[in-house]
Amino acid sequence: MPIETEIFFSTNIPSQDAELVQLIDSYTKENVNYVKTVTGLDGLPVDATGSNLDGFIFRKRPTGEYYKRVFENGVNVLWFKAKTSGAASDFEALHMAHDFATKTNYKTLLFPETCDLDLENNLQGFSKGIILKFEGGTLKNAQLFGDHTMIQAAPYPIFLGTTSLSGSWKGPDGYAYPEWFGTLPYEEGSVDLKDSLEKLEPFWNIKFGKGEYYSKKGEIPVRYFEGTSQDHSIIKIELPETDSGQTVRYGLCLGKYEGLILDPADQDGPSIRTYFNTLRELAVITTSKIRKRNYSGVVMGNAHGGKIENVIIQNRDNMKMDKNDLEYILENIEERYKDANIGLEFRGCSELCVINNLETSSDVGIGFNTTMNDSPRKQEQGVDWPSVYNFTSDCNEFGLANVFFGAPNVYNLVMNGIQSWNRGMYGLYSCKVKPNYWTSFSHCSISNVRIEQLTELKNADGSMRTTSIYIDEQDIIENFIFENIRVSGHSNGIYVRAQRGYIEFRNVSGGVDVPLQYLINTNHGPNSPFEVRLKNITCSINYPLIHNGGMVIDHHYYDKIPADKNKINYHDVSIVRKTDVIYKNEFDGSRSFIQKKISPDNSLWLKLYYSHPTDPENPENKWSADEKFVFYDIKAFSNSYALNANLTVFRNGTYYAGVYDTSKIFIGNTANAQMGKINIVYETSTGYWFLINELGDGEVHYEIKGLIKK
Repeated sequence: MPIETEIFFSTNIPSQDAELVQLIDSYTKENVNYVKTVTGLDGLPVDATGSNLDGFIFRKRPTGEYYKRVFENGVNVLWFKAKTSGAASDFEALHMAHDFATKTNYKTLLFPETCDLDLENNLQGFSKGIILKFEGGTLKNAQLFGDHTMIQAAPYPIFLGTTSLSGSWKGPDGYAYPEWFGTLPYEEGSVDLKDSLEKLEPFWNIKFGKGEYYSKKGEIPVRYFEGTSQDHSIIKIELPETDSGQTVRYGLCLGKYEGLILDPADQDGPSIRTYFNTLRELAVITTSKIRKRNYSGVVMGNAHGGKIENVIIQNRDNMKMDKNDLEYILENIEERYKDANIGLEFRGCSELCVINNLETSSDVGIGFNTTMNDSPRKQEQGVDWPSVYNFTSDCNEFGLANVFFGAPNVYNLVMNGIQSWNRGMYGLYSCKVKPNYWTSFSHCSISNVRIEQLTELKNADGSMRTTSIYIDEQDIIENFIFENIRVSGHSNGIYVRAQRGYIEFRNVSGGVDVPLQYLINTNHGPNSPFEVRLKNITCSINYPLIHNGGMVIDHHYYDKIPADKNKINYHDVSIVRKTDVIYKNEFDGSRSFIQKKISPDNSLWLKLYYSHPTDPENPENKWSADEKFVFYDIKAFSNSYALNANLTVFRNGTYYAGVYDTSKIFIGNTANAQMGKINIVYETSTGYWFLINELGDGEVHYEIKGLIKK
């Protein structure tokens, strides 16, 4: 019958010195073989002092014979007197096992099912190349320091009590698991997910299995989080049932929340952005039994190259707004929009971030709120190069907007692929520019959007309030392109207002034939160098194009669609600012305008650009010293007439008119303007020249060529 190892190596019985002996491990009670050897753990002959014997794997009998334990897979820490009955120190056993591993080629330390070590808060460091392989065992109350140390373990609690990790660690597949620190799927009473992930901070890649992982704390920093699929791996944020105590602002965040590019305290220092934070193949679900405000399921902070892919974000239960909540926000949307809950919020100076296959259910689907607390403002703030592909949003019946710009400092935005925006007050909404803030939609593009089933809120007169795309007054919109847009059939279409810039809509179609206020409504300030370009716009005859304060030019007009007599297609329409503010540096020699019969409203007279040598209203248009006169070739087309006139305005204020049809055209002073004619007249009080349509033959289309003579 085999004897135990400690008896065998403590007795002086030479007859037992066989080449191979079968023993029972005194600590693990497992069968074990030892073979005779003449070398120590370093592969050299055993020295006289036995310094290259460890006393557990390589051992000496009182008979003088040396033996080596036979094993293959790794070094079991229980072989080194780790306690199974309180007889020895777990820390000492682990320390000896690690010491053996560092001196040999046996780099794997095994923690089998019966191995539950308590290190009593002692610090144990691990050398480079060491592997900790957990096969059911655990470590408790340990301070562990790694040097590129690998952990091999299934997703179960391997670290208990006050155990902490520092230094550098890795997994064989590149991942660590929240289960290692006690967060178990479907078990709400297990360790809060935030706590386990904080303890896994040395690991960049975190893997989530099938199930719901719970956190009541939220505000979890994202490194690289990956689930098995968005249907099976769920992070569930359960907000407190009362408003007392700490407010949870968000569920997860990629990068620093409200993070800037530079540290405000060190403007000359390095960037404080984080890099390549990733969230993929997961669902992030937030629940609350009471209404919570100013909360975001996921936040894109100041990450560079952040990625969100194949993710569902839902704010459930009492997180949703009702009609009263929505009406309260709409009374002062610029200040109160933060009362809404957001699925994904850009709240930091991020850069080159990619969102792909995102689905949200919240008051706001994606929100951009990028004006951070940096007072006084010392650095530019905004989101640069965000790309959003395949985004599906459901704002619920009384949600605010599928896409919302609270602070539109957004540059190079791309939204493409499948864009399906559903329900809520707006498909897209942008707040007006804040005083003393410069905002910009610079080089942005949104395409392939279907907006549908928006909330049917109406004004007292029965007109619709909800709007598919609403861009309130901006200081500048610098090249914003919308393409392939299908607006909601039960809401107003597109409203846009700006002071400067260029925005273009291509391939836009309205919904069903219902009497709404407008399909596209553009608004220009009184001195607004702002252009809206419309290409291939298809709409119902009940959807007008409204250009308040603008003037239609380069109008290739429209066709009725043969297949549907109630549909119209506008081929190519440009809407620019009022024509009395075409600046000198924009004088390109040729312009086209449309003018209805407008008397007696002189505010709609068509001013001939660059017709005043000193131009007191716009000093930047003052003629230079070498400019002698301006020549105009004016062609006018109405329902029944094609007319032409030439006019030369000299620097000294005099003019010369060429040959023209005096029965249909009058050239002279505004005081003498005549009915039944097109009047090309100057106003004595201002010195400007105007076109006034009193022809009485419908709209007049002008083609005006100008020449500045030096």
